[in-house]
Amino acid sequence: MYKKGVAGPLFDWLRMLYDGMSYVVRMGSAFSASFRSTVGILAGDSGSPGFWNFFASDLVFVPHPEDISIGGRRVMNIEQADDGAMFSGPLGLQAHLDVYGPWSSRKGLLVNIPKTKAMAFGKLPSTLPVFTILGRPIEWTNEHKYLGVTFTSSRADIFSQHYTEKEKSARRTANVTFTLQKYFGDLPPREGVLIYKSRIDPHLTFGAEVAVDVASSGPHLLENVQVAYLRRLLSVQKRSMRVIVFTETGILPLPYRRIMFALRYLRRILHLGEQRIPVWCLEANVDLWLMGKPCWLGDIVIVLRRLGFSETELSLESLLNPEHVDMLINAVPEKGREWVLTQVSASSRLQLMDDRWERLTSGQRSSDPLIFRSYLLTRIRDHRIALTRLLTASHGLGVERGRWVKIRNSSIHVPRAFRLCRLCRDDVEDEMHVLFVCTDGELDQLRVAFLAEVWKRFPALRHASSTPISLFHTLLSYPDLVPRLARFVFDACQVVEKTPMYLHPGTT
Repeated sequence: MYKKGVAGPLFDWLRMLYDGMSYVVRMGSAFSASFRSTVGILAGDSGSPGFWNFFASDLVFVPHPEDISIGGRRVMNIEQADDGAMFSGPLGLQAHLDVYGPWSSRKGLLVNIPKTKAMAFGKLPSTLPVFTILGRPIEWTNEHKYLGVTFTSSRADIFSQHYTEKEKSARRTANVTFTLQKYFGDLPPREGVLIYKSRIDPHLTFGAEVAVDVASSGPHLLENVQVAYLRRLLSVQKRSMRVIVFTETGILPLPYRRIMFALRYLRRILHLGEQRIPVWCLEANVDLWLMGKPCWLGDIVIVLRRLGFSETELSLESLLNPEHVDMLINAVPEKGREWVLTQVSASSRLQLMDDRWERLTSGQRSSDPLIFRSYLLTRIRDHRIALTRLLTASHGLGVERGRWVKIRNSSIHVPRAFRLCRLCRDDVEDEMHVLFVCTDGELDQLRVAFLAEVWKRFPALRHASSTPISLFHTLLSYPDLVPRLARFVFDACQVVEKTPMYLHPGTT
């Protein structure tokens, strides 16, 4: 710090700060006694990173002809606190190691040799050179983790193993979450969504700023974890449509969420000063773009094009405009909503989700397809699951189970018109038929009792709907009626499932 011209009051302040440095440990509502800490920097202090920069500011490498150049600037090393990386050719890298080893010894730092690895990108030489630091050899590897991101040098996609590692971490956390149900019971969807956002989503999005999802295999691993967790949270079957986990929880599909991290990082780079490595990397990306070669910016365009953005929105000029990048960031969730609406509208299985709306706590209506559904707050688990499965076509009624039954000696599935009600056999056994149409005596008793209670509490609803599905949507929009509706759905499904599914003679 003396070499940088720092003296006087700042040193007095530092001595005062570190002389009085003490810590308290908190666990729940209990606090430990204060204790002194005389080793290391003050953790969490905003000045500590700057002190480290001063400490390491005299690390100077001698430029070598084999050093790499980014955006016309020579980059020999990067440092993130005590995690460092160096880049060069065989001779240049050894020259830098010969500088780094003595410097670390002089500064009182210990180089962790077992954790220090060498990697080669691009065409391999016939014989790999032997690198040493402080006289000790460095091991070669084709896979290494730096700052939480796993890099691979033996595959075309250098982030391929990173996807695998993050998929394992996210799946492990998801499995542990549901294992704990044995100890605390039901995991309500609202709390499950909070756990997803705080414990699982960070794994699924880690490194998304630089690992743009141009390949399909790696991102698909992460998407499977997201869908599997939300399906299990909602207690719906594996055959359910993937889109329903988003329409019910309000979670944004992972491809849309991950590309937003890359766009936000691009926006941040556009606001940085010129003498920053990310800015140089962006300049190098522009050069690669103009030469028609693959680059990070080009990968962002590929992903955005898949998500429905037009070519005019993805020009080089627009991507280098911070205001336009802001527009893209805001537009990505809307593209996600458009995808959800398209999936729901195109599916004959999700008719109960089409044209529905949600009543907000303010009393206003919302037709947002990505919103946490209030019916998921139903306290009785079995009732909530029955209603969820009915809405998401994950139930055991004939209209759904018939999709998986094939006509004898044929690969054709049972046509919808042949999936008749097992109780009355008058019509297709679908959701609205069972709840409001079927003439079975036990179902009719449940229906009469349920509607009598509804008309008594809300007389205006008696003539508010002209079709069973509009009545169902209306009932679902009243928070005070949802628990009773969920109970009715549960009871009705119980009655139906007591009888084996009807198989039409023409299909067996």
